[in-house]
Amino acid sequence: DLVGFIAAHRRVVDIGQEGALDVHGAAGDGWWDRLLRALASRIVVNSRAVAGRFGRTSRVRLIYNGVALDRGAATSEEIVATRRELKVESGWLVGMVGRLTAEKDFETCLRALAVLGRKGVDVHCLLVGADPARGEPRRRQLLAQAAELGVAEIALFTGHRDDAAHIIGALDILVHCAHIEGFGRVLVEAMAAGVPVVATAVGGIPEVVADGETGILVAEGDHQAVAAAIQRLLEDVEARAAMGASGRLRAQRMFDLDAHVAAVAEVYEELCS
Repeated sequence: DLVGFIAAHRRVVDIGQEGALDVHGAAGDGWWDRLLRALASRIVVNSRAVAGRFGRTSRVRLIYNGVALDRGAATSEEIVATRRELKVESGWLVGMVGRLTAEKDFETCLRALAVLGRKGVDVHCLLVGADPARGEPRRRQLLAQAAELGVAEIALFTGHRDDAAHIIGALDILVHCAHIEGFGRVLVEAMAAGVPVVATAVGGIPEVVADGETGILVAEGDHQAVAAAIQRLLEDVEARAAMGASGRLRAQRMFDLDAHVAAVAEVYEELCS
């Protein structure tokens, strides 16, 4: 009950009746992590990066997040319809999907877009997600940065979308710049849709994206590297197709939702026995 009360207020874990905790955040939290380690019978983590918060303990179970993989790659008709609805019917289309929070580094994505614009790359970038803060101060800040960088016409802020899966399927590349990331579910969604990824190598991301196989990993905050990786994939149709195909296979092999459910059930069966 004590752990459940604290968890409900800190919003970093889910707790089951048998004392198993599901921890998603990659950032360590000192005394809180020590409390979880002391009181929980099992701690389920979604990446080795998150597991590192708890040191060496037999109570930790690594279970990667599961994603429904039945949709598959978008059809050409779906891609055309989505692009038409978004008013981006020509040129390349990349995108970054996530809440407009500080840990999701949209600034680096915008700087990379400016580099591509100066090189004459015909690309638009969708920035999909809502600003959870009252008054949307971060959205206004990012819009101002886009204008300052001269990319306001090609950086398209969509706000929250219920059809993010369709939008991801219409992208040529998913970009995921982050300062910190425990797992990165959107990366699996892109891979399942056959969309290659350019992402920062932080937290659990290198466990999700196979660098050079399903996407390209770059250093945190390096907008030049992000731009170079995007341009490389846009100009290499064969590499983009190969990474998309490899991504689908990796998603099916490692992040299937049914396998995730079975692994979580196994933890509870272990506790009950």
